Amino acid sequence: MGQIMRLRRIAGSEEHIMDANNGHRHEQAFSSLIRDNGLLHEAELLPRSYGGDSWFGKFHPAAGKELASSLSIVLRGVLRRKISPKIAIFGHKIPKSDLDSVKRIYQIVESRPQRYELNLYVAGEDEEETTT
Repeated sequence: MGQIMRLRRIAGSEEHIMDANNGHRHEQAFSSLIRDNGLLHEAELLPRSYGGDSWFGKFHPAAGKELASSLSIVLRGVLRRKISPKIAIFGHKIPKSDLDSVKRIYQIVESRPQRYELNLYVAGEDEEETTT
């Protein structure tokens, strides 16, 4: 499964193949939101994943369709006070020095000539439950 997912990522990024499960675009939006804001802006993640990785992505028809299908969940979260409308609209803020540090990390990583992917496999057995 890990090799299949690796090949899908390569196909999406290098060959610009649009994957129906939206994984590559979601990963790209997630990464760019953290690079630009220092934190994940959750309300922007869905529209950028479906409509394009920019502020204008929310106006794309595919993003509108996904946002409309999520509207009931969002309203329920607001009513239960699990979602703050202010934070959902404007996002979280971090100190400028911290944001500069995050951007510096991205500059170092993105300036490298080649991306390295590590395929890590974890093997083992489940421990048997012992009852005393």
